[in-house]
Amino acid sequence: SEMSTRGAVMVKVQFVVSIKVEKSFVCSGFFVDKGGYVLTAKHCLEDMPVGSKLSIVFASGNEQPAVFLGEIQTLDIALLGSGKPTEFPVAEFTGRPENIERDKFYGDNKSNLDKRMVVIPCRVKNNGSGLADRIYLGEINSWQSDNKVSIFQLQQNASGCSGAPIINLEGKVIGIVHSRSGDFVYAVADPELKEAISMIIRDSL
Repeated sequence: SEMSTRGAVMVKVQFVVSIKVEKSFVCSGFFVDKGGYVLTAKHCLEDMPVGSKLSIVFASGNEQPAVFLGEIQTLDIALLGSGKPTEFPVAEFTGRPENIERDKFYGDNKSNLDKRMVVIPCRVKNNGSGLADRIYLGEINSWQSDNKVSIFQLQQNASGCSGAPIINLEGKVIGIVHSRSGDFVYAVADPELKEAISMIIRDSL
């Protein structure tokens, strides 16, 4: 069932955090390395320069200082460093889902639906001053490649989830939320993410 699927995957997504700049929650992020590195969407940080300080906020409400280490503008990603190893699980990446054809628009076509179902866990601002955990279910509508950047489209209105991971039903990350338009979410896909993360970490050392 939908609820059991959400519950099973949620066990694996303790690595999702919220990113706080000064006193404002700006987007979601997630741990990608045991060294305490967190990936998020660059557009959430606006014109913040590399080296700026911000905070990682956990589900418990506890905050941890972090530093903006680097970015890849073409992927709209930013990497943050907490400066110490994390005790939380880290994202396990996987490539393009099996049987998802490149450059095909599925629309209402239900073929390979079990392979196209994904979960988007995020931490967003609620109506008050705190945070709310949300888990969206969606399905991949298309998977496209342009200049080595894979973008895929999900049929799901996941409002406020920029920077959140997109996870298949095995609990593996296939991308990061980039933007939303109406009832569709657009995401940057792995394997570009893994290569970019490694490059930013290497350049920041």
